[in-house]
Amino acid sequence: MPTGEVLFVEGTLGMDFRQPRTLADGWNSGDPQVTMFQENFDTVGYDHNFCIRGNGLREAGYMKDPKSGRVMEFYTDAPALILYPATHMKNPMIGKDGANYHHLYGLCIETQNITNAVNLSHLASMIYKAGQKFETTTIYKFFAE
Repeated sequence: MPTGEVLFVEGTLGMDFRQPRTLADGWNSGDPQVTMFQENFDTVGYDHNFCIRGNGLREAGYMKDPKSGRVMEFYTDAPALILYPATHMKNPMIGKDGANYHHLYGLCIETQNITNAVNLSHLASMIYKAGQKFETTTIYKFFAE
């Protein structure tokens, strides 16, 4: 359960993605934040909220497939993102044109507010009243190198 405590990723084995690395390097690292997830959910991977430094629309990260050269950059004005792979895909799922999608064949990047901020007074409020406008922007940019 999110406590509102902000833990820094610097110096961690599995949570620091400020420099390029594979997700597998992170979840095979033995980092307590990752192993706790594995022990509680019996799967590898992440389902973690990462705070994004800065304000306004800014680069929040990127991913690259070294084999194909495909790149996804993402920009947001949201304060955080959730990162999780398709750990729920235990059996193949049939996709477009009969493609088989297996365990860990996908990855989700959801920009959002900080998890559990509604219950933590030191974080920005995420309560919006009826008729109050809420707007956020996230841009996903895809290209090949």
